[in-house]
Amino acid sequence: MSSNQNNQSPIGVYDSGSGGLSVLKELKRILPNESFIYFGDTKRMPYGDKTPSQLMSFCIEILDYFETRNIKAAISACNTSSAAVLPNLTKSYPFEIFGMIEPTSKYVANLNFKKVGIIATAATIKTSAYKNSIEKINNKTEVIQQPCPGLVELIEANQSDSQECFVLLKSYIEPLLKQDIQAIVLGCTHYPILESMIHEITNHRIIIINPALVVAKSVKENLTKQNLLNNNTPYETEFYASKNPQLFEEVGRQLYSGCKNAKLLEL
Repeated sequence: MSSNQNNQSPIGVYDSGSGGLSVLKELKRILPNESFIYFGDTKRMPYGDKTPSQLMSFCIEILDYFETRNIKAAISACNTSSAAVLPNLTKSYPFEIFGMIEPTSKYVANLNFKKVGIIATAATIKTSAYKNSIEKINNKTEVIQQPCPGLVELIEANQSDSQECFVLLKSYIEPLLKQDIQAIVLGCTHYPILESMIHEITNHRIIIINPALVVAKSVKENLTKQNLLNNNTPYETEFYASKNPQLFEEVGRQLYSGCKNAKLLEL
């Protein structure tokens, strides 16, 4: 913690677009007194097809901006960047940086499933971050990975309720069902918007695990240990997008109804 940080300092949350709002929603619920700054990198989304060096550059730019805002914690609400670059960034800033992979993996491993499916972007799947982490903690849990190219783009284009999206999602879920999975981890923060579709495709037979709640509880636990919880009235959440903030806001309200007054921020 830097000398400028205090209990009323905000928390920074970022993602390639609106998907991380599913994490912000849980953070606001678990930490109602905290102030938040959200950045959606809509100009450079999706992150799923970017190289590790590109992702590193994006994350550094965003975290550098957050540092100028004197945040007390940052959440990489993006599984792709959490898997690919976050381990190399955690000691570079005067605030804690939380990713999606580690806390979720611990949670899933302790549930003792025999088979768990992971749906995520191709970039996240390529790292095998969830698979390696879960199976390292619990070698009796088999993790079956399913890359889902195209879903993020449809969601960000406000087409999450389209027939095209349903057909594409079904083509990804059905191979997992054939392998008798017991649960599906939403390995991309955009995917909670598809939860009702997943229930329909799986006929409500599969447990759906949303990492957002797990991560929010982890952040609260950490801030409590550091005596950084805010007990005062929070500031209004600030929303920024690197391109087309109006579309970001429109799509974002499906994931978090409090998304409003989004502004353009080009880093």
